[in-house]
Amino acid sequence: MNTSQMTTAAIVDALGSLKAKQSELAKIEAKLKDAIAKRMGRLDTNELDGDLFRVVRVIARRESLDATEVKRLLAEPPMKVSTATSFRVNALRKDA
Repeated sequence: MNTSQMTTAAIVDALGSLKAKQSELAKIEAKLKDAIAKRMGRLDTNELDGDLFRVVRVIARRESLDATEVKRLLAEPPMKVSTATSFRVNALRKDA
């Protein structure tokens, strides 16, 4: 996209349009991830194959400092522990 020939309004509108599309895609992505997670639960697996892609559920333990508590205590900072789930998507090779 060559923005040098676009008016300011066109650039702003293009960005707004793109952000709106991203928002809609994010909603669709969330629904698909939810459906995949449910299917993985029913099948008791962490990976599923489509015709073109494979989805692998990745679960990672994350720790972060509790900044409020650190400021309060200033010694032996307490840790917040959370679990993050993501989905790695890879193209499947048909020639292998």
